[in-house]
Amino acid sequence: MFRPMRRFKQQVSQEKCVEILKNECRGVLAVLGDDGYPYTIPLDFF
Repeated sequence: MFRPMRRFKQQVSQEKCVEILKNECRGVLAVLGDDGYPYTIPLDFF
């Protein structure tokens, strides 16, 4: 379903992802916008 990461050495485990989401209160959502242009949105989550 998902293509592999290009920089696979920087990939973190699912457990580490959950830990980060539980312990941090902000983050950045990055997606590809129109014509493949990168687009980021700062988020606060609780």
